[in-house]
Amino acid sequence: MKLLNRKTLAERAAELLKTILNNHEEQAKKMIAEEVNSILSVTARRNYQFAFGSGFSFDLTYSHNGRTVPRSSGENQLLSLAFIAALIKFCRDRSMTKDDPLLIPGIVAPLVLDSPFGQLDSTYRVDTAAFIASMAEQVALLFQVPKQSRRT
Repeated sequence: MKLLNRKTLAERAAELLKTILNNHEEQAKKMIAEEVNSILSVTARRNYQFAFGSGFSFDLTYSHNGRTVPRSSGENQLLSLAFIAALIKFCRDRSMTKDDPLLIPGIVAPLVLDSPFGQLDSTYRVDTAAFIASMAEQVALLFQVPKQSRRT
């Protein structure tokens, strides 16, 4: 009987932890999506809407009709950078909250980007540089200077 009680208790605890985890995941997805949409509202040339799909996949749609956006390489890069910046901001914000007994606090990590502006045009570059600088405590950008710009 003791073994059966322990098994039942363990099953209930597992279900409770799964529910808590699902709630945390949904809250994180909501906060990240809001942040990405905030970035896109300032930087994107069209009225886009970011949303998570099943699991952790995500998509970019037109706000007015919900159709998937056929993205250029620049829009893909902008979306990726916005998503990464939103993740870092989420971790930074969570690092300040120590109220949750089940989750360890987030960590403040530097944002390291390799050639982040390569596919972006000049307008997207300026807007992207502004939102990246405001979302991370530390930013390291790695890029190669074009040959014609190098001093000889």
